[in-house]
Amino acid sequence: MVTNRHRLVYNDAINMGGALRLVFAVRPRPDDRDWFACFESHLGAAGLGNAEVLDDGTVTALTINVNPLDATGTIDALADALQATDGEFLERILPARQAAEAEERRRQDQVTAAIAALDRRLRERFPA
Repeated sequence: MVTNRHRLVYNDAINMGGALRLVFAVRPRPDDRDWFACFESHLGAAGLGNAEVLDDGTVTALTINVNPLDATGTIDALADALQATDGEFLERILPARQAAEAEERRRQDQVTAAIAALDRRLRERFPA
């Protein structure tokens, strides 16, 4: 399954005695806490509360238990949640973060300029 940015790679299915635990890797590995929070939110909204996202710093795994006789809807919802996460992250979360960072840089530049101007005035008024 391919999304805007991330994709699920199917790794394994483990028979849990009536249920099937599907194991996926998320590629490329997300490395942003806000992305993970957004993904968890979309999983919950899609009714996929039994999905578990595990990240060990090198790989992100996702496991979910499904009914093997009716797994298609769950798998589709999982793919949709991943796609929605990427969309929201790229269209809303990341731009908001970048705007906040730009505003902070602008504010820091103003403070730096004000300090430099004050330093000049003080040196002119109180020369060595």
